[in-house]
Amino acid sequence: MRISHVTALFVAELEQRILASDDTDFALMLGQWLARFLTANFCAVYQLKDIEEHLARRIGDIEVLLSGEIEDCVHVASEVYAYGGHSRLMRNLLSASEKAARCVVLTRPADPVGAAGILDVQTENIGICRAPSESSRVVELVAMLLKYRTIVLHIHPDDVIAAVAVALVKRLQPGRLVCFINHSDHTFSAAIGHADFVFEVSGYGWSLRAARGTVHSSTYLGIPLRAQEKASDMPVSGRILTGGSAYKYRPSGSRSLPGLLMSLLDRNSAVHVVAIGPKASDAWWWRLKSRFPSKFKRYARIPHQDYVRQLSDCSVYVDSYPVTGGTGFTEALIAGADVAGIRGGPNGYGVADALRSSNAAGFVDDVERLLRRDPAALAAQAKVRARARELHAIEAVHARFTAAIATGDLVPLPAELACDDYDFDFRTEWAKRGSPVCVGFAGRRELALLPALLGCTLKTLGSTAFAITLVAKASVGTAREMSLSWRYK
Repeated sequence: MRISHVTALFVAELEQRILASDDTDFALMLGQWLARFLTANFCAVYQLKDIEEHLARRIGDIEVLLSGEIEDCVHVASEVYAYGGHSRLMRNLLSASEKAARCVVLTRPADPVGAAGILDVQTENIGICRAPSESSRVVELVAMLLKYRTIVLHIHPDDVIAAVAVALVKRLQPGRLVCFINHSDHTFSAAIGHADFVFEVSGYGWSLRAARGTVHSSTYLGIPLRAQEKASDMPVSGRILTGGSAYKYRPSGSRSLPGLLMSLLDRNSAVHVVAIGPKASDAWWWRLKSRFPSKFKRYARIPHQDYVRQLSDCSVYVDSYPVTGGTGFTEALIAGADVAGIRGGPNGYGVADALRSSNAAGFVDDVERLLRRDPAALAAQAKVRARARELHAIEAVHARFTAAIATGDLVPLPAELACDDYDFDFRTEWAKRGSPVCVGFAGRRELALLPALLGCTLKTLGSTAFAITLVAKASVGTAREMSLSWRYK
């Protein structure tokens, strides 16, 4: 595949620029841009441990004055959000500990009060890295992390600053334990190469252990979910709910969820559809909206409590497609909703996968059976729901987490989550584009990268379009930096 070849040349050129640079801050910024590029481009590069260790050596031997007792555990995130599954996973894992013992470090500017509310953590137990330059942020993070015996990483895949800080911590104090929660299980991830334990949340992530080089450090964790106890069955409202990131619904060939939902609305006059996550600009939803303006409602991202209210009022929860959801599908089942989905995505996130239909026609039939409350269909839902609550209960997930740390024993992937054919191949889908995805800039400081990136682009990719996009995204990065400066000043 030509795209793989030219992308490999581009990545190799960027690595050489990082290694050759005599400006540490520039090298760190370029490393972080490269991490974003690798996260967006599925070119079979899953970690850059050697580059991260090189950057740690560039920082040099630093002196950190430690005072007081070393505390037990800290959870580290890049940013947290009131929506989506990743911050909720972190909150649920933290909730298994006493509130006073929940300690968090955020590696990027944030409002501590807002973050404390999202994670249910005391505000005084949230540390925020605020140093102005890349190298000073690394040093500040090292000082924060050395106060703890166990460091649990929930970081974004592109958080090279945190990865370099962890590499330095391991060099200064080899006895410190680093745990990596593999949220972004299908992409490149900074820092994963420094982890003593890689906690996998899915069968899909488990299937990439050899490619990541984590076969001997991976252990199954699973997604911790809080069961919503209900006094009665979910309402028979005729409402179908689906939720997920907008990109997960982008049709691929004949695989299109909006088209299937249109079939259901054509055949069932009482049915309504609510979609949470799609953007107004996503053209693949327009025909559904124009055909059924009163029966289809779209929301962008909404806070989790609003999502829970939507979930409590639906008859059937439908998973995203062709890219399946992670947390949402099993969470909806545990909450008491009846669920439906289609096989063919990056599965293995929860035992709810057993309820997926094998094809599109079967999916439409299965949803209709659930809408009319077919006893056999409801019995299958109840059986899988009971197992899901057992495997994904917060207490069960936390027990696997603490047992691995205490004993060093790795937990295998449960057999029911294993799949011989993870048939949504991100690499194949990416290769169909024909050219690499251009990523943006984190802010005005990263504009200093533009000349080097343009040089690498013209030398290896030979793409004028990619170069033009780089310049355009540099402007967007500048606007974002100005917005963040105003928000967190």
